[in-house]
Amino acid sequence: MDEPEWKTKRRAKWILLVVLWSLRLGLCLWPQYGYIHPDEFFQGLEPMTGAVMNYNVSLPWEFTDEHPIRNILFPGLSVGLPATIMRFLFGSSGVSALSLLRAPRILVCLLSFLVDAAMYLATKEVGRDPLYPLLVLNSSHVMHVYSFRTMSNAMELVLFALLLYRCGGFF
Repeated sequence: MDEPEWKTKRRAKWILLVVLWSLRLGLCLWPQYGYIHPDEFFQGLEPMTGAVMNYNVSLPWEFTDEHPIRNILFPGLSVGLPATIMRFLFGSSGVSALSLLRAPRILVCLLSFLVDAAMYLATKEVGRDPLYPLLVLNSSHVMHVYSFRTMSNAMELVLFALLLYRCGGFF
């Protein structure tokens, strides 16, 4: 017996969503030969990997001034934590530069799925179908370019989505 048309369309939309999630993960792992903003490297990766791996790096003025203007919390969580784990497991000399770039991106990418979870739960809570909002979110430029970057904006996206869900301000 054939499935109703609405079930077939719904299944196709869920498949599309899984493809979009896979694309986000794939883009996270794909080596990129450029950057969207220098802060990703100079105000996150470089200071934290230098501190954790004992590399000689040039710290930007935001971290070296007598009264620094940058907070180390987001780089510490997104870059410092994976770098510390890799140093513990493999030692400083056993970690490649590509691993130091990819591991934090993987962590931030996995955290970005909390935005999807917040969207899903918020739409279910108000009695709406979460599929369309999830498709719009996951087909957006923001999710495919910025959501797995180690800039503080990616962490802010996750925290803001969780805050909106918790405060009931999504709709």
